[in-house]
Amino acid sequence: MAVIANDISKDIGIVYSRLFDNQSAINAESKNMLYEFETKRGDKELIKMNSSVEMISTVNNELFPNIVKVAKDNIQNMNEKVKATTEKTDEILNENNSFQLNLSDEKKALEEEWEKFQSWLVIEREKVDSKFVKQMSELRENFSDIDGLTSSGKQPKND
Repeated sequence: MAVIANDISKDIGIVYSRLFDNQSAINAESKNMLYEFETKRGDKELIKMNSSVEMISTVNNELFPNIVKVAKDNIQNMNEKVKATTEKTDEILNENNSFQLNLSDEKKALEEEWEKFQSWLVIEREKVDSKFVKQMSELRENFSDIDGLTSSGKQPKND
């Protein structure tokens, strides 16, 4: 019986490994899928790399020289425009500076004229004040003479 049990367990092991142990088949299938995926991926990457090489050669051979030429032309134009703008800016600054100088000269002249006017006003006020004081004193004298005459009964003189 031991031999039969041993044979049965071997047979069961063989049947089990054939039915349920699919590791080698799974490994083979996964290797096959991986190979197909890498092949397809490699083809796509090869196409992309060829496209990139064509684009780079087009840029280097056609676009880059055109870009350099346009850049040189534009740099010359830009340089001329910058020079013209700088000259105009300098002119505007010079005009502004001369205008500022004229304004400061005019301001000084007006300040001097104002000082002269104020001095003249002070002198005129003093003249008017002195004339007023003189006339007031003359009027006081005249009124005091009139008061003195009226109180003494005499008639005032007509000048």
